[in-house]
Amino acid sequence: MLTLEPMFVTIEKEKKVLNNISREERAMYDNHYLTQKIRQYCAARGWYGVDLRGPEWDTEVAENDPRRTTFTFPPATVDQLQETETLLGFALPPFLRMLYAEIANGGFGPAYGLRGAVGGFADATDTIVQQYQGLCEGRSLLNFDLEAEIAQKHGEIVVPFDQWLRGLFSLCEWGCAIQICQNSATGRLYRVEPSGDGYHITYEAESLEEWLERWMHAELYAQSRQ
Repeated sequence: MLTLEPMFVTIEKEKKVLNNISREERAMYDNHYLTQKIRQYCAARGWYGVDLRGPEWDTEVAENDPRRTTFTFPPATVDQLQETETLLGFALPPFLRMLYAEIANGGFGPAYGLRGAVGGFADATDTIVQQYQGLCEGRSLLNFDLEAEIAQKHGEIVVPFDQWLRGLFSLCEWGCAIQICQNSATGRLYRVEPSGDGYHITYEAESLEEWLERWMHAELYAQSRQ
């Protein structure tokens, strides 16, 4: 006879554990759970690469393409992550660092994929280090509260092409020169689209975690078409 009692006991034990841990420990627990969810999502789709080079978008992907069964890049090493942070001049947001360390050094996810750290996925648009350094080179670096500025400007700010925001780095090439960027100070994500008068910056998501959850629920591309 099937009984659910062991399952309920396990759930109750887990609830007690979660009730007695700190906010930081709970965040770590949630992030580990999300990494496992991403693995399961890729396995269910039969695609571990970037979306726009996958079979849902490219009908010429070979049946024996290795990205159907595994991530192209191995997880980043501690040395690679430390070098990445040194070159950027700031620490990686915790969940992004976990993705690199536990899943793969970029090369998977929405649109043209998450950029890699040092030694990771670069494709045609560079790693996060190369892209950030390229944006900073020869430009004045701005230091202001991005969230407050966007709120004051009714949801969008325009940054001239000869300026860039310190600590704002590109996570993902979305296509049509649009970048999905993360604020290293707050973890929030922004859509950056170049136009005639500069970089147009709008709010994208509260966190990388939220953004990837929306990706797995097929909500990101629907949002882009709105």
